[in-house]
Amino acid sequence: MHDFSFCAKPNLLINLCELLQSHSQVLRKRAIDKVLELGFYGVSIDETTDVRVRSISSVIARVCNQNGVAEECFLGIFQLHDGCADTIHAALLTFIHEQGLPIEDLISLCTDGASSMAGVHAGVAARMRAINAGLMTFHCVNHR
Repeated sequence: MHDFSFCAKPNLLINLCELLQSHSQVLRKRAIDKVLELGFYGVSIDETTDVRVRSISSVIARVCNQNGVAEECFLGIFQLHDGCADTIHAALLTFIHEQGLPIEDLISLCTDGASSMAGVHAGVAARMRAINAGLMTFHCVNHR
């Protein structure tokens, strides 16, 4: 049986939330620093709906380390007001910019294959290729 009595102590709960927030900021900074250090990077983006029926996207960066081994770094999540390609595209560009990552160093984009993501004319992948013509796009193997 778990002891959840700490939930009744607001100061402790606030301290735990602050600790988690601080820890997540440190981990995100490490991930961003790794991506910046290694140069070119790829991004995997996956959109889902949470239990409150809010649309959110998670973003993972993929880089090759000095030994040529691929490494993945969780960069974060952002909320969307809908699942349309233009909304996701704008939110992804804003997210990448806010992380301080150069868009010109983005060399690949991996998505779930939904038409809003992978559509060849108006999907997120097509919109990203309009910004970076050399961008390689992939349909995630786990979503096939």
